Amino acid sequence: MKISGSSCIRAKHFAFVLALSLICGSVARSQAAAEFRPHPVDSKDWPKQAVRAPHGMVATDEQLGSQAGVEILKRGGNAVDAAVAVAFALAVVEPSAGNIGGGGFMLVRLADGRSSFFDYREVAPGKATRNMYIGPDGKLIPNDNVTSSVIGYRSIAVPGTVAGLELALKTYGTLKLADVLEPAIRLAETGFPVDEKLAHSFAEEGKDFSKFPFSRHIFLNDGGHFNGWRCRRCRGNDSTLASRTRRRGNHCKDCKEARTMCLLIIETH
Repeated sequence: MKISGSSCIRAKHFAFVLALSLICGSVARSQAAAEFRPHPVDSKDWPKQAVRAPHGMVATDEQLGSQAGVEILKRGGNAVDAAVAVAFALAVVEPSAGNIGGGGFMLVRLADGRSSFFDYREVAPGKATRNMYIGPDGKLIPNDNVTSSVIGYRSIAVPGTVAGLELALKTYGTLKLADVLEPAIRLAETGFPVDEKLAHSFAEEGKDFSKFPFSRHIFLNDGGHFNGWRCRRCRGNDSTLASRTRRRGNHCKDCKEARTMCLLIIETH
């Protein structure tokens, strides 16, 4: 993980924050699903002038994600507090784009023009090799016509999102990690409506999700129709990790849970 820029001084006000998260191990059609729009907005309905706000503004691809950021701003948080809250919330409501198992970037621009850049992209495991996806015959190792670089335990990188967001919060934020996690934890524990776009995203990945019982249960509702339901897919998954992060204030580096997770991945695959 890297932080660079012309200033690392804590400031109260920010002119601009841009957070870009990249999901680990996603396939090309995941992005297509994220771009799906059931009801395209007609250009004649676009605002004629730039939208402005006197105190602050949050813009994301999901209404619930934006609301998480606005909630933090109303509670007195600054732009970085809001950006971190939004990132965790999007990991719940837009799993094809938001993530806590991948990595990303964050560009912070202070009100006086100085800027800093956080790089928390995921990285390859320490024992990864350049030929790990190539079989003895010199060809890519297949996995039901999909290479093991896309599906399966070999496709998983070491995530940086949680640690990166925590670092950004410690460097420029004003609230505690437990505070900015509250909107995401609430969404994960109480559920949220599955709209047509999210249902489409799940359906697009249905073939791959169905190969794994846990994924089939969470994302495919055990084969049932998800649209119109209240999604409680995160119980025992995202909400558990978020709650542990909230309580401990760390990303479980080298902890027992991380080692157990690695063993489960190996045994499952």
